[in-house]
Amino acid sequence: MSPTLKDGDYILVRKTKNVKIEDIIVFFSAKKKSRKKLVKRVLGEEGMYVGYSKDKRYIRIIKEINNKKNFYKIPKDFLFVVGDNYQNSEDSREGWLVNRKLVIGKVILKLFPPKIF
Repeated sequence: MSPTLKDGDYILVRKTKNVKIEDIIVFFSAKKKSRKKLVKRVLGEEGMYVGYSKDKRYIRIIKEINNKKNFYKIPKDFLFVVGDNYQNSEDSREGWLVNRKLVIGKVILKLFPPKIF
């Protein structure tokens, strides 16, 4: 997937904790003493099951599952996020999830440079 946003793009963010699958969100990094803001796409939310290939290139997210082997359940109040430029993105495939408390809001518009969003 090619990146929707690039470094240096200006975006308009609606402050909300109410985000859903496919939304592009802005959130604070969970690393201690870091106030870095990150932008990623939501692919999974609480109660869903996530599994991916060993190379982490292919992701499978489902709501219900019979065989939980090779899948883990996203806990309450957490999101599974992935960068659109998945080949060069640090994201939930590395084992971390985003707590909804760290969400600033969702991207609603790319302001600059002007281009289709």
